[in-house]
Amino acid sequence: MDISCLIATTCVTGIIGLRAVIVGFVPRVIYSINWFKFGRNYSPDSNFHLRVNPG
Repeated sequence: MDISCLIATTCVTGIIGLRAVIVGFVPRVIYSINWFKFGRNYSPDSNFHLRVNPG
């Protein structure tokens, strides 16, 4: 395998992985901030909830 090909593959995989982490993590942070701000009875709209907790 060519070294430049290996670097490119690693970069692409890293970007996809990073995006997955951000997409998974950011809504949880927002949810936590809102939960602390609005108290325990805070319930997000269903669309947001599905995004945070799919399934």
